[in-house]
Amino acid sequence: KEYCKMNGMAYEIVDSFEPSVLYEDVLTQETLDIINPMPRKVITSGSGKTGSLLDIETLGKTGTAEIGGNKELEIAWSISFVDNTDYDRLVCVVLEVPTDPVEAGSYRHTCVKEMLSP
Repeated sequence: KEYCKMNGMAYEIVDSFEPSVLYEDVLTQETLDIINPMPRKVITSGSGKTGSLLDIETLGKTGTAEIGGNKELEIAWSISFVDNTDYDRLVCVVLEVPTDPVEAGSYRHTCVKEMLSP
C-alpha cells in the first residue's frame, strides 16, 4: 500500500507501508445496517454522485470548507470506500480549489474514481 500525492495530474508515491488491522468488530452488524445506507445515498443520489463507480458499490461523504474572508477558495473533500471485504479500499481526497461547486466536485470525484478503481 502507498501514500501518494498529486504532482500535476499524476500521482507521486510519498511512502509505502504494509497494512495492518488496528481494531476489529468495532461496530456491530446491526449498527452497520443502520449506518451504511446513509453514505451509500451520498454516492447514489447526493453530492457524491459523480464519484460513483457503476460496477463497484461505494459509500462516502463529501463536504467543503471556505478559506479566508474573500470566499474565492475552498477545501473540497471526499471520503469514499468500497463495501466489499474482497476489495478493501478507502480513499480520502482533500483539495484546495476555487469556490465553484461544479468544478470542486469534478476535481474531487475524478480523484476518488481513479483511486477507487481496481
